[in-house]
Amino acid sequence: MELARLFSSAGPVAVAHARRITQAGTTACRFTVTYRDDGQVDRSTIDSDDLRVVLPDGSTRKVRLVDIATTSDSGIRVATYRFPAPGGTFDRSDNGVYTIRLRGHEVADTKGHFAAPRAIGTFTVRIAKLAQSTQTAQGRQSRPVSGREAAKPLGLLPFEKHTQLRSVPGRDGPALIGVIDDSDRDPARYDQGA
Repeated sequence: MELARLFSSAGPVAVAHARRITQAGTTACRFTVTYRDDGQVDRSTIDSDDLRVVLPDGSTRKVRLVDIATTSDSGIRVATYRFPAPGGTFDRSDNGVYTIRLRGHEVADTKGHFAAPRAIGTFTVRIAKLAQSTQTAQGRQSRPVSGREAAKPLGLLPFEKHTQLRSVPGRDGPALIGVIDDSDRDPARYDQGA
C-alpha cells in the first residue's frame, strides 16, 4: 500500500498490520503499526496511549507498546503493540472484526505535526466450533462436543432397552459398573454376594 502526503504540514501517516486470530485460548493479539513521514517521525511520541481497539460490540480497549524497531530511515518507524484478549483469552464469544484506531495528538513528526485520528487497520477473530465425534456402544454417532465440554469425560452413554447397568460386588462394596445384556444374563453369576 502506498501512502501519499497531501500537505507538508501534515503529520505522520499510520498503517496497522495484524493477523487473524483463529485459535481459542490465545491471550493477546500482537500487531505492528508503520508510521511514515516525509520528514522524521518523533520516536518519543510513540507510546502505549497512541491507539485504541474498537471491539465488535463498539466498546474500546487500550493496547500496550511492546517495541519500536530500529530503521535506517528516520521517516519510518515500526511499532509493535499488544492487545490483551477480552476476558483473558479469545474464544468463540469474541468472534468479529476489531478496528485499530489512531488517537489524535499522539504521534508526531519532529516539526510537531501530529498524525490525524482515524482507523488504521482491522483484525478478525474467527474461532470455529470444535467438533469431536465419538462412537457410542451401539455404533451410533454422538452429538458434536465443543469448547470446555471436549475436555470433560463423556460419562455414561445411552443404552438400548435390552441392556442395563449393574454393579459387580467386591470385597469392600461394588467394585465395577458394567453393562449386562439381559439376553445372556445368568442371575446366579451376578447375584452372588449381593
